[in-house]
Amino acid sequence: MPRPRKLRNVCSMPKSCNFGPLDSRSVEIINMTVDEYETIRLIDLEGLTQEECSKQMNVARTTVQGIYIDARKKLAESLVNGKRIVIGGGEYKLCGGLRDGCGRGCHRAECIKNSVIEENRKMKIAIPADECSKDSQVCMSYGRTSFFAVYDTETKEYSFLDNSAAASQGGAGIKASQMLIDNGVTVVITERLGQNAADVLHIGNVKIMQSIKANIETNVNEFLNGNLSELTNIHAGFHMHGSN
Repeated sequence: MPRPRKLRNVCSMPKSCNFGPLDSRSVEIINMTVDEYETIRLIDLEGLTQEECSKQMNVARTTVQGIYIDARKKLAESLVNGKRIVIGGGEYKLCGGLRDGCGRGCHRAECIKNSVIEENRKMKIAIPADECSKDSQVCMSYGRTSFFAVYDTETKEYSFLDNSAAASQGGAGIKASQMLIDNGVTVVITERLGQNAADVLHIGNVKIMQSIKANIETNVNEFLNGNLSELTNIHAGFHMHGSN
């Protein structure tokens, strides 16, 4: 059996797939594959060498050279002989945007990066706090904390919520979680958390992160810099004694 051909990595699909002369209704069509289009984009537009292009597309340099020559010939035939180019098909796969090997010219990686940046601009980060200060240490009791420090990444300001759930005889963590969701919180940073409280946050699409031994402001900065881990050690809670 013949060995299956290696799919070419493509980082950007064409915005338009149909090109041709405007002064003729009936023209011959040339098919340019997506991987051929990608070599034109990377080499002629992005300025990559054939070797850099081969690494980006995850194929041999000689393969890229052959694809590029075919693509340039099709472009020339379209310009000189007035033929229409339709882009589609080929032996390719779209990259994930962050795959190893992708670099300059990877539009999908840039889109994902911009999306993450935009998401970070609109987050509200809540942390249980001992005091109404960004210099406060993280309170170890999530449901029974007196305050929640809330950092708004869009305004870059802190606010503090009184935790009305702290005085509850039971279900403090659940009530605190619902209060945070009602206030638009999208991320919680905490030392520990009960399962019921975590379930409420998960339903509200709130990300739960593990705090470090530092003050509120440091924890926020470490999260924004990507240095905190998700909280995985969720405990069963303290039934009949309230919930953390």
